[in-house]
Amino acid sequence: MLAESWKAVTQETLRNCFPHAGFTLDAETAVSPQVDSVCDELPSADVAFDDLRAAGVSIPARITFEGFTNADKDLELCAELTNDEIICQVTEDSDDSDTENEEPATTQPTSSELTGNMTLTEIEADMIAGKRTVQKQISDFFAPKC
Repeated sequence: MLAESWKAVTQETLRNCFPHAGFTLDAETAVSPQVDSVCDELPSADVAFDDLRAAGVSIPARITFEGFTNADKDLELCAELTNDEIICQVTEDSDDSDTENEEPATTQPTSSELTGNMTLTEIEADMIAGKRTVQKQISDFFAPKC
C-alpha cells in the first residue's frame, strides 16, 4: 500500500513541495553567476595576510602566503611501502584472523541458568531482605537542619 502511494505521487507534486517549503530558485538569485563574480573579486593572498595582521593576528612579516601554504609540502605523511611489504602485511593480517577464530568464545550465562544455580535458601534470603527494607517518609527529606 505504501509503495503504491509513492508511485501515485506525480513529478509536479514533488516540484511544488520545494516552493511550499520556501526553497525557490529565481533567475536573479541563481548561485553560479554570484559565485563566479565573488571569486573574481577576491583579494590577493598578500592583501589577505595584511588584513589579518591589521586585525591583530600575529603573523611574522617573513611569512608569505606561498610559504604558509607550502610549509608541509615536503613532509612525509606515511611511509612508502614496497609491494613485498604490502603483501607481508596483508598475509600477517589473514594469519591473525585465523587465530582469532580458533579461540573459544566466552558466553554469558542466561538468567534461567543463573536462577537454576541459586539455591532455594538464597532466594528466600533475598525475599526476606526485600521485605525488611522500609521506604523512608517524605518528611525525612525535609527535616530541619541544625
